[in-house]
Amino acid sequence: MAQKMKYYTVFLDGIDKTGKDTIRQYIWRLNKSLNVFCRGYISLEVYNRLYKRNVKYELPYKNALYVLLTVNHNDWTIRCEMTDEPVIDFLQHSTEFQTVFKQLKMHKYKTMSFNTSEMTPYQIAEKIVAYIDELNKM
Repeated sequence: MAQKMKYYTVFLDGIDKTGKDTIRQYIWRLNKSLNVFCRGYISLEVYNRLYKRNVKYELPYKNALYVLLTVNHNDWTIRCEMTDEPVIDFLQHSTEFQTVFKQLKMHKYKTMSFNTSEMTPYQIAEKIVAYIDELNKM
């Protein structure tokens, strides 16, 4: 009997200042065997749409977890001010990320979404690692 392919790759996506890099570090601390990337298919597709790019890339991996990180507008504004992040159209960018995320979900890819204004990076990382562990037990 063929062995089921394991889930070992996590893609963290979302607009700037949603905590991707911080959460990636927590995930790695909790499970060093996971490959965790900040920005993946969702970001590539969103930026192709927003900036009329024609960047070619491979379709999403079937055995990866796609995580969308969102943030409340007021919290995002403060994060941008604190780090001198250039201001973007928050609503437009957030909407595009949600649209691509929903398409992945509709096509039965493994997905999770978290609002980083409502949970700590550690809490989010714990949930991601627990979900990956559960997927790999099935």
